[in-house]
Amino acid sequence: MPSGWEALSICGLELWHDERLPVEICASDDFDRAAILIGKAIDSDLHSSDQSEICRSLMEAASRGSDFRALDEYVTWLGGRFVILVVNGETMRLYGDATASRSCFWAVTKRGFVASSHSTLTARAIDVVATDRSRLFLNHPDYKSPAGKWLPGAMAPHDAVSMLTANCVLTVNKNEAKHSRFFPSEGYSPRKCDAIETARQVEDELNRQLELGIDKRKPFYFGLTAGWDSRVFLKATLERLRALNAIAFTYHSFDKNPSHSRNDLIAASRLAVDSDLRFLVMDLKPSDKSSRFRKAYAKTFTGWARFPALAENFYNELDHDGQVAILLGPEVGTVFYRERDPSLLNARGLAAKFTQSPFAENTELVRYLDSYINYTQLDMSERATFHPFDLFYWESRLSSWAAGGYAEYEMAADVILPFNTRRILVPMLEQSFDERLSKRVYKIILDKIDQQ
Repeated sequence: MPSGWEALSICGLELWHDERLPVEICASDDFDRAAILIGKAIDSDLHSSDQSEICRSLMEAASRGSDFRALDEYVTWLGGRFVILVVNGETMRLYGDATASRSCFWAVTKRGFVASSHSTLTARAIDVVATDRSRLFLNHPDYKSPAGKWLPGAMAPHDAVSMLTANCVLTVNKNEAKHSRFFPSEGYSPRKCDAIETARQVEDELNRQLELGIDKRKPFYFGLTAGWDSRVFLKATLERLRALNAIAFTYHSFDKNPSHSRNDLIAASRLAVDSDLRFLVMDLKPSDKSSRFRKAYAKTFTGWARFPALAENFYNELDHDGQVAILLGPEVGTVFYRERDPSLLNARGLAAKFTQSPFAENTELVRYLDSYINYTQLDMSERATFHPFDLFYWESRLSSWAAGGYAEYEMAADVILPFNTRRILVPMLEQSFDERLSKRVYKIILDKIDQQ
């Protein structure tokens, strides 16, 4: 394990963690049952981010029945960024947060079960560090992606490692582990509130996540762009942002001067000035391979590098005791994959969503995504509770591509995700397809605030 990490033993588990990472434990008197909360969870029903209180609620939910439905339901509506372990005798359940933003990479060997925050750590723990599979995909000549390559589905960078995805739970019993879906649960019925009520829920929950999810004593930064998500977050939480003396930031490569980030820079600077907020502009430069940061990065992320240049810019520009809010997640509700041809509801269709390059036709990619459908128990039918393409974006791109970024950014500052709760994602997802496409919920929020 990395030097300086703290170690603890409970219920037959051996755990190591960075001393700066919050870990809360609640155990029964006989140490046969325990709840371990890694990171920070938010219980909106209790209006609480008291981790000991939430841990006790986890224990209480786990004790209600032997099928874990009460526990699944309680975890479903928690906000924040966390991994939860619940031990009940010989059975352990592992959950991620709404988008699995704190990664859980796992493996089972003859020596037992291993899980960690980084694929590299798990691979080293089981002494199988090969990355042949991921490199075969990432380096394939047909796989082209100008914005950067990422791994398909739930593929981990290391061959012998698996990844826990959003909306799924890992059940471990002795040396056996099963990855299964817990949301949407069997029999789940969408509520489908009208857009006005959903807009109220989203605005209220954003403020609640910001109020309960951050340390007001530490510097607070948030990414600001020309996009809808940024504007809604800014307008809906502006009074809190001012009270925090928050710093909005945008990054742009002044050497390359790409149009998309140039437009973000212009729009974001105007928004920040109009909102009377401090504004930081980062000049995105290539990562310095000889720097201390890059050497630490290379040891931490073996097999796949997502965006080292941005992570290093964060490291150089942000207060290392600070918190940085990333506004990813709500695109689940505003429709990322718009083409809904029923003939694409299969592994080939997912391959076409994963990449628009010729690699979409690759037999190995299609075969892998077929196994991904089974791994996540993804309902690919037209009658599914939520459209398979919406869940594919949520559970693959956010659990892999986005979460990989957060792990990199946390080398610089603590990452906060204000939209990372099903109390926001699900009501938006339950709107009609046309309302989602038109961003009606966002328009209602902005119109209401502009009229005040």
